[in-house]
Amino acid sequence: GTIAPFTCFLAGGPDADGDNGNPTYDQDQDFNPDIQNSGSTADGVALFDVPASQITDSTVPIDVVLYGSTNTSNLIDETGNPADVDVGDCGAGESLLRDGLDSWVIQNPPVPLNCPAF
Repeated sequence: GTIAPFTCFLAGGPDADGDNGNPTYDQDQDFNPDIQNSGSTADGVALFDVPASQITDSTVPIDVVLYGSTNTSNLIDETGNPADVDVGDCGAGESLLRDGLDSWVIQNPPVPLNCPAF
């Protein structure tokens, strides 16, 4: 699918309750494996401009957020190089929010579809 620039798209679930902000999902998806909560080793989420079946270890993403302490896994950014961590450890019951073109914050509690204009 397509996500328009500067818009929100909420994927996740399938549960929606008070613990996660009671969201309405744009894509109701129980990810397998789950999106990790990071910790001392950073985790990340990336957006690619190719079908999932074509993504390899060397596919360069078009957008990335890395969260946690350090990128010891050498996850790459939009340049194809190991990325700096964008934001700290995001734990259970928290959410990541892009609050600028190149900045992220941890949102606790999550406020689904709270899309800042920037």
